[in-house]
Amino acid sequence: MQNLLSELTALLSTDDRLVADGKLMKNKVVELALNLDPLLLRLLLKQPTLRRHFFVEVDQVQVFDKVKFQRFVSNKSFLPDSFTAFKNKIGLTVGDEYLTDSKEVVLAWPYKDCVLEGGQDRAEARRKEIFWNETLAPDQIDRLLAPKAFVNVRRYSMMGEVPVGTFTTADNILIKGNNLLALHTVKRMFAGQVRLIFIDPPFNTDNDSFQYNDTFSQSTWFTFLRNRLEVAKQLLAPNGSIFVHIDHDNNHPVKMLLDEIFGRANFRNEIILPGRAVKGLQKQFATIKKLQVRHDTLFWFTKNEETSFKTHWVDKHDVGNTEGHWHHAWSTEERKTMQYELLDTKITKGQWVWGEPRALQAVANFDRFLAEGGGRTLAEYWRDTGQALSFIRRSPDDGKPQYWRAPADIRLADTVWNGVPIANSDHGFKTAKNEKYLAEVLRLASEEGDLVMDFFGGSGSTMATAHKMGRRWIGVEQLDYAETTTAGRLASVLAGDAVGISAQVNWQGGGEFVYCELAKANQTFVDSITAATTKKQLAAIWLTMQEKAFLSYQVDVASINACVHDFNALPIEDQKRFLIEVLDKNLLYVPLSEMDDKTYGISESDKALNRAFFRLGAA
Repeated sequence: MQNLLSELTALLSTDDRLVADGKLMKNKVVELALNLDPLLLRLLLKQPTLRRHFFVEVDQVQVFDKVKFQRFVSNKSFLPDSFTAFKNKIGLTVGDEYLTDSKEVVLAWPYKDCVLEGGQDRAEARRKEIFWNETLAPDQIDRLLAPKAFVNVRRYSMMGEVPVGTFTTADNILIKGNNLLALHTVKRMFAGQVRLIFIDPPFNTDNDSFQYNDTFSQSTWFTFLRNRLEVAKQLLAPNGSIFVHIDHDNNHPVKMLLDEIFGRANFRNEIILPGRAVKGLQKQFATIKKLQVRHDTLFWFTKNEETSFKTHWVDKHDVGNTEGHWHHAWSTEERKTMQYELLDTKITKGQWVWGEPRALQAVANFDRFLAEGGGRTLAEYWRDTGQALSFIRRSPDDGKPQYWRAPADIRLADTVWNGVPIANSDHGFKTAKNEKYLAEVLRLASEEGDLVMDFFGGSGSTMATAHKMGRRWIGVEQLDYAETTTAGRLASVLAGDAVGISAQVNWQGGGEFVYCELAKANQTFVDSITAATTKKQLAAIWLTMQEKAFLSYQVDVASINACVHDFNALPIEDQKRFLIEVLDKNLLYVPLSEMDDKTYGISESDKALNRAFFRLGAA
């Protein structure tokens, strides 16, 4: 047993995929074995001892016993049983490694290795069955994630819709279509280029539209989110950040999921967003079993551990603090030990004295602000330059130094965003985020000219904020309102709307964006089936599907038609389930490589725009 263990360990250690920081990742070994990874199997077959132990010969063919292999790798022989291995350190362990050191600890759930295509619907029309968001096993996928063709390409400027002309990666882009497939499509051109991703995904709660009526509702939701986060990581630039807005019901498992995908070393902050609506206050105190929840959470991860950011200043949000946040926060015990640089000096421990040299320096700094500020407020100057000048100014009467009491008081950013307006009050979209909230996120981890992405685009708040702040952007929204609500709002931004942060950034309008859609194939039938309200409509759809749809290779049309009476007897929801299941999910949308196929009916103008955008040669 020990010789076999040593031989297997030595062999697996030669595979770079299975080793991290000089340690063998046993969970990765099991994962590859269960997926019958060809490289791993070839490696095991090379060693006669391992081949005899883990393979069975059937008709001169070596068959891998993956169950036996998994049990062997999971055997406690891999783990030391001596208490001395724990030394004097206390903590949670997996084997002989602490959770903080191990690279193997991951969040596991059913369907984890699958892909969830993940259709969505309006919040007020909740879906009750999992078949709307079919979970596909890896062996069912061949072309699903291939780049897709764009159609219905339209360009918008501050003058409204204008001729498209060209379509390039330099454009701001709004995409209507399944966000997983859209991400894999833009990955072809934007991998490693996105500086900041902000997403506000469905929360998987009774108050949200991501609903399932099955045993694995949480599992399917994790699969849905994991699929998208994995490709999002590939899109991030080396110095990129991702921000995930989530509620209290799912923040802990989502943090574990983010840890697994982006790495615990790349976790920056958990930001608390107070101010959620308090529900249930009508209950009697005697019946309340837990505290009311009044916050959401924003997780911040980076692509790489080495990424750093400049000092970030934010507006004062403690509205009730009339003294100003600076004076209020530093008027307690904190000021005695603070080491923040102020006025190009440091506060001496235990002192709060404005001596003459420092007062004169403060006045000189304020004079410099007046000369260089260019009409900006002190808060704007600090935010733009990162220079903490002073809270001292000249008196308008005698020129003596005075404390600065500007209403636009600012502070160093922290992890509790008191007073930051999260919900949007500027227009009627129910779940929109406030531009002032998103502006804080964008200032924190991006610069003018950087590329920003939101693939749960909604009404377009992230893109609107990014546009007004001089960022480039890509937005994705699957629902029908992408063409009306989302595109309409962004068109109003180009025209110079006066809502959100417009006044704060002196927004006057300008710029352009391109609206486009993923070219539908079988998704057209999914939409028709979803919208149908009668069995007669479904019967007509089935006739059209037999002629024009791409059906699964497992479907026997003749057998289905021979049992038409049984089909007609099914409830309408079961008929819908069946018709969606017989469609080939690999062809929900038109692959870019097949856009010239006349079957799909893509116009010559759209083909030309695709070739320009994806830098393809002429047909």
